[in-house]
Amino acid sequence: MSSKAAPTASTAPVPTARIPYRHILVGPVLVALPALLVLLLISSESWAAHARIWAWAAVDICVLSGALALTARRGIHRLAQQALQSREVFLSNFAKAQRLMQRHALAADCLLLLGAGAMAVAIGALDPYREYYYALLIVAAIFVPYALYKLLKHARPILNPPALASGARIAARALTRAQAPALWALVDEASARAKTAVPDHIVIGLDSSFYAADAPLYLNRAETPLEGRSLFLSVPYLAYMTREELAVVVAQELAHFTGGEVKRTHQFAEVYAQISHYMSHLHAEATMIEQAKGHWWGTPARKLVGFFLTNFTPALDQWAAERTYVVDALGSAAASPQSAALALLRLTTLASVIQPLLAEFAHNGGRSPHPDGLLASVFEAVSKAPTLDPLAHLDGHPFHPREAQPCTRQRIEMLGVPVTAELAQLASNREPSGLLEELGLR
Repeated sequence: MSSKAAPTASTAPVPTARIPYRHILVGPVLVALPALLVLLLISSESWAAHARIWAWAAVDICVLSGALALTARRGIHRLAQQALQSREVFLSNFAKAQRLMQRHALAADCLLLLGAGAMAVAIGALDPYREYYYALLIVAAIFVPYALYKLLKHARPILNPPALASGARIAARALTRAQAPALWALVDEASARAKTAVPDHIVIGLDSSFYAADAPLYLNRAETPLEGRSLFLSVPYLAYMTREELAVVVAQELAHFTGGEVKRTHQFAEVYAQISHYMSHLHAEATMIEQAKGHWWGTPARKLVGFFLTNFTPALDQWAAERTYVVDALGSAAASPQSAALALLRLTTLASVIQPLLAEFAHNGGRSPHPDGLLASVFEAVSKAPTLDPLAHLDGHPFHPREAQPCTRQRIEMLGVPVTAELAQLASNREPSGLLEELGLR
C-alpha cells in the first residue's frame, strides 16, 4: 500500500488569536485619565502651569505607548496570518514578529512607566505651596528609572532567546562499523532503500527519542566532539522494536540530512529552540521568593510572549506537519507503510511507561532503582504496567527533542494504514523483541 502525498498549504484562513484591544489599552487609559482630570480642573488657572505641562506630557506619552502596543500586536497578528502561505514566509515572518515583540512592545511598556511618573508629578503640581510637587518630583525621579531598570532586567531575558548552541553534550556511546557491523549494515540498507544520506556516526544512549544531528556532539566527558552527521538511537525503545520498525525510524531521521531538508532542519531547529525558551518562561511558576525578588516585573513580557505563540501556533503546526508527513513517507520506503505505522504506534504507547522512568533516572543523577540497571527497570515497568493500550495513545505525540510533530493518529492516516485490532495488539507487546541481541548491542 503506498503512502499518501503530503498535504499542501491550505489557502483558507486559519483563525489566530484575537488582538486583546481592551487589555492593551487598559494601562495607557488608566494612566492618562488622572492626567486628563488634572487638565480639566486647572484649564484656566495660571498658577498651575507646571501641572498642565506634566499632565499633557503624561497624556502624550500614554497615547504613544498605546499606539506602539497596538502596532506591535497588529503586526504580529498580520505576520502570523501570512505565515500560513509557505514555509519560507513562516520562517521570515517569525523573525520579523520577534523583532516587533522585542522592540516596539517593550518600548510601549517603558513609555507607560514614564507616563505614570509624569501623571504622579502632575497631581503633585496641584499643590499651590509646591510641597507635594517637589516631593513627588523626587520620588518619580528615583522610582521611574528604577522601574525601567527592573522591567528591562526581567523582560529582556524573556523576549531575547539565546542563540542556538553549536554543539551538545550527551551521555551516550559511539559505535564504529567494527564494533557494531550488524547495526551499520541495517542502517546502510535503510538508507539505500529510502535514498537518504548515510550518517558518519551512530550513537546509542538512554535518551527518550531517536534523532539525527549534524552539529558537534560531545559524548560524556570527552573534550573532542563527533563532527559530521550523527544518528542517535534510544536503547530502551530499541529493545522492543523489530528490524523493519528500526529501519523506518532510521530512514525518517536520516531524511533530515537529505536534499533541501538540511537547511530547513537547521532553520526549524532554531525556531523550536526559541519557542522552547519562550514556553519555559511562559509556564514558569512564580514562588513567593521569586515574587519577593520582583518576579512580577516580567508579567508584561510573558503576556506578550503568550500572544505571539498563540498567533504563530497554527502556522507552526501546519508546516511541522507537512515536514513530518514527507519524512514519514521516506521512512516507510525503507520497509513498508505498515511497519512505519506499527513503529509510530509502538513508540507512542511505550513512551507512557518509559519516559517517566527516564525522567526519574536523569533526576537521580543517572542512578537506577533496579540493581541490574536502567534497562532492567524498563523491562520490569513495561511488563507490570497496568494498561498498555495503543488505541488510548492515538492522539498522543511521539516525543522529539528538536521538533513538534502531529499526533500519531494523523501520521498513521497519512501513511494510508488502517488502525486495526491486529495492529494495536502488535504494538501492545510487552516482551522485548531481541533486536538488541541480534545487533550485538547487549
